[in-house]
Amino acid sequence: MPAERWENRWGAFAIDLKTGLAASKSMRSKRAAQTAAMSECQRKGGRTCKVEFTYFNQCGVIVAGAKTFSTSAAPTVERAAELSMDTCRKSGDQSCNVNFSDCSPAELVR
Repeated sequence: MPAERWENRWGAFAIDLKTGLAASKSMRSKRAAQTAAMSECQRKGGRTCKVEFTYFNQCGVIVAGAKTFSTSAAPTVERAAELSMDTCRKSGDQSCNVNFSDCSPAELVR
């Protein structure tokens, strides 16, 4: 029997300024996560979709304000949110809020 092992899992955020955010999670590679997020963005009608953030074995968060947005990854949603909120506020934006969060933890494969 093959030994158990941990495999990386990836997530990505793609954004189109008119149609908004699309995300992927639990993908086996960075490329797969980016491709899935882009495909979802385009399915929503996005014409200028761009992958803005990719993460693995963690949680990803996007914080949006009136002037800017910020992305972060950390072991927990709470920590990633703290990092992004701090970045957003330091930019001078006072209307920062968590817009989206998701996690892609490593997966035990047997």
